[in-house]
Amino acid sequence: MDERRDDGAEREREAAPPGAGPAVVRRFQDAAGGAAWVDVAGLPDAAQEMEIAALLGIERETLQRAWSRGTFPRFHARGDTLFLRLRIAPEGREDRHDRLLAWLRPGLLVTWHPRPLPWLRGAEERLAKGPAFVLDEVIDRLLEREFMRFEAWRQRLDRVESMLLGRRRAAAFRELVAARQELLRLSQGVELQHEAVAKLARVEPPLVPPEAGARFAELAERAAHSAAFAAHARDSVQHLFDLHTALDSQRANAIMQRLTVVTAVFLPLTLITGIYGMNFDWMPELHWHWGYPAVLLFMASLGTGLFVYFRRTGWFRED
Repeated sequence: MDERRDDGAEREREAAPPGAGPAVVRRFQDAAGGAAWVDVAGLPDAAQEMEIAALLGIERETLQRAWSRGTFPRFHARGDTLFLRLRIAPEGREDRHDRLLAWLRPGLLVTWHPRPLPWLRGAEERLAKGPAFVLDEVIDRLLEREFMRFEAWRQRLDRVESMLLGRRRAAAFRELVAARQELLRLSQGVELQHEAVAKLARVEPPLVPPEAGARFAELAERAAHSAAFAAHARDSVQHLFDLHTALDSQRANAIMQRLTVVTAVFLPLTLITGIYGMNFDWMPELHWHWGYPAVLLFMASLGTGLFVYFRRTGWFRED
């Protein structure tokens, strides 16, 4: 039995996120000794898994399944234990989302994430009020990072729009395709994140004190704003695609307009050339001494006049 469990743990380690290392376990307890927070960063070994499972009152296999089941947010309540899985916004232009798992029990909070999160430092100061308030602080900081990620998205889309309106449309189109794919994944996660936090806000005392419940409700509202921003970002990307299509159509129309002008200028000249190229015996102009230069002068004047007319009427303007 133990060997089979260890094999499962090994398989989980093989499927671990890139950069995840051995677990670093931080334990915090309030001064009165009534509340505790256990924060796990990295991949726990077998002994650590068994210790955490014992703290939570669950089987080790259940804990291992929680490590491995994706990054999409989820909320689950069973008995006196709440389970919450949230997505962590990636750094910079990365597209890899980490996950943060949290178990909340009376007097105990356990959190797990694949790699250390420096922005969690100091959250233990809320432990004096209870583990639910530590979870509130963790979610608050996570949503703050998510907001910063969306602000970076806004600046990115502004740059793409500038590229479209400039002379870098090919690069802008490639950027738009990548942005649409990333936003589709991001949007789904943000919407599920809002649902998970909203369910957490509806948990009743004593597991979640009324004050903490009010804070979770505020966080759920912020998560809803993030979901709305994600929807707005998707609409912005579609707008930029429409702008790209419109600019391409405008460019094609400008090219066709110029070709039309060239055709209109040369069409009467071609007609004159065709008339004087006919092989009739009686064509008086063919025997006139000044006939050839007169026809050339007339054709040049006609072509120049048509060109000036089209230019003055705006056929050469791109707008």
